[in-house]
Amino acid sequence: MRTVRRLLYRDIVASVGFVALAFLALFYFIDFVETLGDAGAKGPGGARRGVGGGA
Repeated sequence: MRTVRRLLYRDIVASVGFVALAFLALFYFIDFVETLGDAGAKGPGGARRGVGGGA
């Protein structure tokens, strides 16, 4: 019985870890897509324009 319990615990922990990693990857992907949308809305070079105070 101890072996079965250990197998179940390991399987559950692995599944929870995989799902947590998948949600984290999804969050970073959505953040990346929003960043691309912001960069495209400002036009070419829009992300660099305000930095440094140059012309």
